[in-house]
Amino acid sequence: PVPNFDPTIIYKYPADNSTNVPTNTTLKMAFDHHVSKGAGYIHVVNESNGTAQNIQASTSSNVTVLNDTATISGLSLALGTSYHILVDSTAFDTAGYHTYGIYDTTSWNFSTLPAPITSINETFDASCATGNMPLNWSRRNMIGTGQFWGCSLGTASNKNMYITGYVGGVYYANEDWLITPPLDLSAAINPIVFFRGYQRYGVDQHLDVMYSTNYSGVGDPNLATWTNLNIAINSPADTGTWVNYSAPLPTSSSMYVTFKYTSSTTIGALVR
Repeated sequence: PVPNFDPTIIYKYPADNSTNVPTNTTLKMAFDHHVSKGAGYIHVVNESNGTAQNIQASTSSNVTVLNDTATISGLSLALGTSYHILVDSTAFDTAGYHTYGIYDTTSWNFSTLPAPITSINETFDASCATGNMPLNWSRRNMIGTGQFWGCSLGTASNKNMYITGYVGGVYYANEDWLITPPLDLSAAINPIVFFRGYQRYGVDQHLDVMYSTNYSGVGDPNLATWTNLNIAINSPADTGTWVNYSAPLPTSSSMYVTFKYTSSTTIGALVR
């Protein structure tokens, strides 16, 4: 049999159908052979308006190759946008053997982080009616494997997000973040965060409400700088009812607000 020297893409970053991709992302492709840059193009297509960034592999300084891996940097990606990638078979080769390209619109797709919104009025009724996370909200489970922020079906008019560190008669250590979509409050006048909360088993647990202006929207939130709003939520006793809480926010053009829950292995807690 004749050996096949046509390089094939075996790895793509971001992976196909990725979501919440940062706009400064560098594309990566790994092949099953070492490759060199060819005369073909990489096409980064904006699916919202049909425009494309057409990058010639051989002439662009933003295209680099190291052994079997090609990277494409310097892209102009927009927030809240879906893209697909096309790759000419002549963009990369191995000793004259052209790569298998990407010519369809479904093999390599991704969408970027959502664009900031200017306000949030989230009751959780629509999302929690089906047990889903609200649109563009995220949760990060940093400590603990079985407990995390989730939807409580509640009553018809009182659905909510909740978390507990007490499950099946066992107390668990937790660090869990519930994070809003990105916010642009640059034009707001005296912006505030307002929410209603219900607490049970208040000992040895904590809920911090914080904001960050440098969180990327993905990954470990501990790597960002968060300012605590110092809302007096936690107490040794149950609240026994829903309580209103609020605090002022800055007028930043890029901000996330988080509800960070922690609990220990000695006494758990339920927070809604």
